Amino acid sequence: MVTINDVAQASRVSKSTVSLVINDSRSVSGETRRRVLAAIETLGYKPNPNARKLKGAKSRTVGIVVTHLENPFSAELLAGVERVLEHAGYTLFAGNSRDEIAKERMYLERMAVSGVDGVIVIPASEDGEYYNAFAREHNIPLVMASRAPSGLRLPAVLPDNFQGAYRIGRKMIGFKRPCVALEAEKPNDTSTLRLAGIRQALAEAEYGPLTTVRVPDFTTQAGFAAGEKILASMTEPLTIFAINDMLALGVVKALSLHKKSIPRDAAVFGFDGLEALRNGIFDITSMHIPVAELGSRAARLLLEKISEPASAWFGGEKITIPVELLLGHSA
Repeated sequence: MVTINDVAQASRVSKSTVSLVINDSRSVSGETRRRVLAAIETLGYKPNPNARKLKGAKSRTVGIVVTHLENPFSAELLAGVERVLEHAGYTLFAGNSRDEIAKERMYLERMAVSGVDGVIVIPASEDGEYYNAFAREHNIPLVMASRAPSGLRLPAVLPDNFQGAYRIGRKMIGFKRPCVALEAEKPNDTSTLRLAGIRQALAEAEYGPLTTVRVPDFTTQAGFAAGEKILASMTEPLTIFAINDMLALGVVKALSLHKKSIPRDAAVFGFDGLEALRNGIFDITSMHIPVAELGSRAARLLLEKISEPASAWFGGEKITIPVELLLGHSA
């Protein structure tokens, strides 16, 4: 096992200097810092966060890793998290995983090394056991926001995805048209539950088949490409469920580009009800998640876990946030 002594010897500095670098002290010169960081990377040294926690010290810092910082969902979530943490005297550090597992794990490792007291995560991975193991290994509480991977035993704050999509499915049936849903190539529990809610509504009504179009991610660009695919085979008016608002916006852009009337030619439903996308001129009909509240609840839950022993982190507590239909111009 690599120790701080090994790093000190390899970089030709004292243990205290290595400690200063690990804790990001400004008192260390640039050249020395680079030498120490190079030794840490070469040797694969990982500071022991348990040792610092045993000393009873709290850094008063919290990390958050979101999937797409440019998505208004992340901005609204961050606003809710920051409001609670600022009031509690904590500083927030954010990482943007872009829904990439390797990048997310890099941020989590860096946050653990920096000594944060806990982390809120919109998980990129569907491996819940990874997050369980990370919390145990680094002695850091984690709270999941928006998604809860399979096997997760850590707390999570989640929108009511299934029931929200089920209600959209009932609305789609009312149009008496063929139904299309976007489907994730790399599904997570959120997209899976939303698609299941749509299928359940259609099955109960014994309503025709559901056609699906696969998307590589949950961005406007992916929605636009899906809209183009739908248009290529479109012979009659449709209803379309787009998983989230960003995808729905992309679908609407594709339809509009080809002079399709919305919702006469195609009714489009989103999910999230993001405030940043609602300007009153053309609003997406969507299931609204109170995203800032979701962030606030996640932050409050994390603060509770920070003050509890590690044994209390693994109960698999789930908080479900109700959702509400927002009528717009797209359906």
